[in-house]
Amino acid sequence: MLFPILKNRSLNDKPKLFFIQACKGSMETLGQYKDAVPFQAVGNASEILKCYSTFEGFVSYRSDKGSLFIQTLCQNLKLFGCTKNIKDIMELVTQIVKQQSQSKQIPAYTNILTRPFVFGDYVKWVQ
Repeated sequence: MLFPILKNRSLNDKPKLFFIQACKGSMETLGQYKDAVPFQAVGNASEILKCYSTFEGFVSYRSDKGSLFIQTLCQNLKLFGCTKNIKDIMELVTQIVKQQSQSKQIPAYTNILTRPFVFGDYVKWVQ
């Protein structure tokens, strides 16, 4: 998934953010949190943030209203995207999803951004 993007020289040293809503296995959590596995890639692996709706090996839940992870992420990007660092937003999203799912789903992310990333620094948001 990442290798075509990493090979693109025009994207070197530019932030690359990935948000993935998908199961990563069939296990269901019993409320136990595990740390994410470090990301290792071939090529230019700088300035990447990968966010998953769940930890490696576990299911990702979705209701008829949609994904709790994606909804929480969008709400927090809308509220804080122009002012907060994406790492801080992801920590908040992780805590909210964990709490609202009663620890059945805990998002995981891998961060190798070397500088703080705030959307407001890169784009002008249209209200």
